[in-house]
Amino acid sequence: MWGPIQVLEISLRNIIHAQLVSKFNIPDWWNHPMVSLTNFGVNRIAKAGKDAQSTAKLHQRPVVPDDVVAARPFVFWESLLTKGGKQQYETKFW
Repeated sequence: MWGPIQVLEISLRNIIHAQLVSKFNIPDWWNHPMVSLTNFGVNRIAKAGKDAQSTAKLHQRPVVPDDVVAARPFVFWESLLTKGGKQQYETKFW
């Protein structure tokens, strides 16, 4: 049962990430000066960054943006599809 849900999550994550990389022209689009995330998003990025560092250290290599992308939970990606409050995700991202 979890298989289809995992495929959906990974597909959605990769599609959203690819679109934002294309829009902002950098692989770590969350660091672009035009990107302003909600407090929730900022906290999720910080946690994902720490998780990515642990993964990279385990594999003895530097952190790459894909590590941070993979470390973010589904709820982060889902939140980018909302209005985003004052950050206006609907106009900045889409």
